[in-house]
Amino acid sequence: MMSVLQDACPPTPMADLETLYAQDVGHSLYEDFASFDPVPIGVASLAQVHRARLADSNRDVAVKIQHPQVARYSSIDIVTTRMIFATIERWFPEINITWLAEEMEISLPQELDFEKELVNANTTRQHFERIPGSLLKIPDMIWAKKRILVMECMYPPLSFCCR
Repeated sequence: MMSVLQDACPPTPMADLETLYAQDVGHSLYEDFASFDPVPIGVASLAQVHRARLADSNRDVAVKIQHPQVARYSSIDIVTTRMIFATIERWFPEINITWLAEEMEISLPQELDFEKELVNANTTRQHFERIPGSLLKIPDMIWAKKRILVMECMYPPLSFCCR
């Protein structure tokens, strides 16, 4: 599948995302969001991002939701990558590439944990806030579960209400 190497993928159907959300949060996403755009603003191999509006504050947010099958296929991708790179090195010893598979084995599980992403984003924001004149803007992280991340939406405000 090699999904971890893709940056443009087909979106996961909304019904599958609703199921994942209910599994991870314990209730429907429509309890947390006054509006939720079913058309993602971005889709990559690990997750897709939707615009939404929080029900409790009417704040526009971006909701990053992991594709439901990613965790299952990522372990297959890691094993496949390791095997392919080892074969390349066996046939072409001058190409040192197995380190990349080892790095992927360490980094991919971390990238699949959106709670870690929230902590890392907040830590990075704190570092850059101490730099006078820094132009880097990291969205405010609102909350996260392992496969869901809700953050400040840095796009223009929503002008519609959708479900």
